[in-house]
Amino acid sequence: MAGWRHIFLVTDIEGVAGVESWGQTQSGPRYEAAKALATDEVNSVVRALLGPPDNSDPSPLRISVWDGHGCGGLLPDLLDRRVTFYRHDDARNFTGLLRESLRGAAPVNALGFVGQHAMEGSGGVLSHTYSSRRIRSYKLSGRPIGEFDLRALFAWALAEIPSIFFSGDDVACREAQSLVPGIIRVQVKESLGVTSARHLEPAHACAQLAAGAKQILERNPADPLLRPSFIPESPFELRKHFKLKFGFVPRPPQVRRSDNLAAVLEEE
Repeated sequence: MAGWRHIFLVTDIEGVAGVESWGQTQSGPRYEAAKALATDEVNSVVRALLGPPDNSDPSPLRISVWDGHGCGGLLPDLLDRRVTFYRHDDARNFTGLLRESLRGAAPVNALGFVGQHAMEGSGGVLSHTYSSRRIRSYKLSGRPIGEFDLRALFAWALAEIPSIFFSGDDVACREAQSLVPGIIRVQVKESLGVTSARHLEPAHACAQLAAGAKQILERNPADPLLRPSFIPESPFELRKHFKLKFGFVPRPPQVRRSDNLAAVLEEE
């Protein structure tokens, strides 16, 4: 198992095979169907790592799953029961949950992403950065970063936790590789525009995810290619740029500065 003891999976819905419309991400029957697709993808990854649910030889590996979609992107009742599950509306948010997961007998030592989208303006399927309506960009010491970048960099700054696994469209996969060259990437669809894609059939996507997840077990946690390729020099500055309010009212950027990178990237 190459030294992995506890993998923290961040999930989202926009990067899931079969999802390409904003209407699939918020409410209604199409949203519920999209959550089922996302849950199947997460279960495929979990079962590749832990074996089938009825496995008589349980794995010592722990897996935590945080539903990172703003209004919820998973069906908890259908999620593999062996994982530690955190809801989308958990007040601790990603950074608080990751800090907590470092405590105990099996601290987190790997981060994974399932169904992740690319950053705002990238051209990826349903690409955005945190809020598709309010946020234009995040910049860390001048470099544009998306949700993946911020979380991967926070985990590294907090406790040198590497990001080992990523799935989404082709644009998002390239974005992940640009920050973490050695990350295992599973492309489940090809972007044809922000609301259009060429998808793998869901069962095929799940098979590809399982095959990719099995590679985790062979990777060395100390692999230098899992270290972020971009870590700016101190002092660190994070700038959050907003879209125009009501389409024409400008809003000043929000700026956070610190000599502590984890503090700069802390999610509120």
